[in-house]
Amino acid sequence: MRSGGRPPAPGCPTSARATPDLGPQPCLAASERRRRRCSANGSLQQQDMTHQQQNLTAEASAKRQRGKHERSVDASSSNPSASASHKSLASKDFKAKEGEIRSSAAKQKIPKWKRSRAKRSRSQVVSTGNLRSSQLISVLFETPSGFAIFNMLEEDLKGPDAMQDVWANFGADYRVEDFIWLKEFREFKDKSCVINQDTGVSLDLAEMIKSCHVPGWKIAVGKAEYKVIIEKSLGIPCLCDGIVMEVMWGLKHLMHFLVPQEKIKLRNVDRLPMSQGLKMILNRHGFDVKPEMVNDDIILAACILLDCEYCDVKNSKPLRVAGEHIKDVSGIKSEGWDLMKLATAVKIICYPADATITEKKKFTRDEVLKFEKDAHKYEDRFNKGICLNVYNEMVEAREITRSIHRALETLPEMHQPIE
Repeated sequence: MRSGGRPPAPGCPTSARATPDLGPQPCLAASERRRRRCSANGSLQQQDMTHQQQNLTAEASAKRQRGKHERSVDASSSNPSASASHKSLASKDFKAKEGEIRSSAAKQKIPKWKRSRAKRSRSQVVSTGNLRSSQLISVLFETPSGFAIFNMLEEDLKGPDAMQDVWANFGADYRVEDFIWLKEFREFKDKSCVINQDTGVSLDLAEMIKSCHVPGWKIAVGKAEYKVIIEKSLGIPCLCDGIVMEVMWGLKHLMHFLVPQEKIKLRNVDRLPMSQGLKMILNRHGFDVKPEMVNDDIILAACILLDCEYCDVKNSKPLRVAGEHIKDVSGIKSEGWDLMKLATAVKIICYPADATITEKKKFTRDEVLKFEKDAHKYEDRFNKGICLNVYNEMVEAREITRSIHRALETLPEMHQPIE
C-alpha cells in the first residue's frame, strides 16, 4: 500500500571552498569511530586514576585486534559531521549486490546481503596522547533470561537526526560494527526479583552494573521504572527517552548477534513497538507498514533507502556551490533546479562530447549550447573525475531506490489489509 511521501530534506555540512568539493563525502569511517571511542576511554584515565583504570587498561591489552570494514568511497578521509548510520552507495555492499537488488522485484524478495561478521574484539583505552572530548554511555538491555550491558558513544544519541538515523545501525549485523559493543551478560533465574520498585536492584545486578560503570557515565535503560529504581538505589544517572528506545529496538533485532550467549529467542510480540525511525523512512517513500508486518526484508530495504537519501544529503552543498559557479561563468540561474538536474549540468560541462539526449532534455537548447561553449572556462573550478563520480552515484541511488520500491511492492506483507 502506498501513501503520499515527501522527499528527503537535503543539507549536510561540507567544506565551503572556492572550488566545490564534488567528491563523495563518506560517512564516519569505522577507523574514526574507533579513534573517538578509544579517546573517550582515554580521557577517563586522567579523570579517574583508580582501580578501574587498571582494569580497563588490562582489558585493552588483550583486545587490540580489530575488524576493519571500511565502507566509504574514500577510506583515506572521513566526514565527522555525517551520520554514521549511512553507508556510501559506492561501497562494496552496493556494488556487489546491485544486480541482486535490481532483480529482487521479480523474485518478490529483498536481497539479504551476506557479509562475514565483524570481529568483536575492541580496544577500550588508548594513551593519554590521543585524548579527545568523546564520552561513552552504558546501555542496560534486558534479554529473555538476563541482562546485558553495552557501551556506545553518547553523542550518537544526541545528534539532530538521531531519531531518524539510530535504528539503521541495527539493520544488519555488519552495520552495527563499532556503533555499540557488549561489555557483559549475565543470566538471572528470577528476573522479577532482580530489579523492582519494592526491593530496588539486587546485589548481583548492582555488582554487574558497578563493575562496568565509570564515574561520569550515564546508563541508558529501556523502561522508565528502571531509571527511577537505579537512580534511587545506586545513585547513577540514567537516560530513558525515544532515542534510547530506538537503541533497545535495535538490540532486540540483533540480539542473536550482539548477545550470542542468550539462547532464548524473542517472541514477535517482544519486538514491538516498531522503530520510529524505520517508520519515518518508510512513510517518506510512501509505504504504510503496520508493526506486525515488519521483517528482516523490510528492515534491510529501509536501510538501503536511507543510504540512497544520504547520497543527496552529502552532495547537496557542493552541488549548490557548483550552481553558483554556473551562474557566475555562464549566467544561468539554477535556484529552482533539483540536485539531479544540477549534477547533470555539471556533468555536461565537464564532458560535453559525452552528453546524451536524455541528459540534454533536462535543459533548454540555449542552456546546453552555453554549457558546451563555456566548458573550458570551468577547468580551474571543477574536478572532472569527481564531478562524474557524483553524477554516477546519484544516478545509481535513484535506480536502487526505484528497485527497492518495486521489491517492497511485491512483498506479500505489503498487501495485508490495514484495519
